[in-house]
Amino acid sequence: MAYFFSALALLISVASFFYLSFYVRRRTAIERIPEDAKEAVRQIIDEIDRITDRDSRLVEERVNQLKALLEETDRRIGVLSHEVESRDRRDAAYAEAGKHKNAPPPPTPTPTTMEKEEEPSRAAVEMALFLKKTP
Repeated sequence: MAYFFSALALLISVASFFYLSFYVRRRTAIERIPEDAKEAVRQIIDEIDRITDRDSRLVEERVNQLKALLEETDRRIGVLSHEVESRDRRDAAYAEAGKHKNAPPPPTPTPTTMEKEEEPSRAAVEMALFLKKTP
């Protein structure tokens, strides 16, 4: 009976040896390593694609914001230009009317009025606030 258990143990050991050697060869086969590497490269490429898409969307969004800001700035510059032209025409008309009535000439600017700092326009303030918000 002891020989029977010894033979059975030997048989199980030999079978386990062959099974484990087959398993190790299969797991470390040369063909399997490139497949694992290919899968890792695919995952890295997919992640890079996702990041690139996200970044391009952020850039497009920022470009759209800047376009809107430029359009608003152009509109305000147009309004300002129109107002300046209108004021120049009005001043010229007043000056022409004053020449006929012998009115005194308009006062010349003094250094104190020329050095006086102008307050920033609303567009400049909004631009500064927008630039502070952007990273």
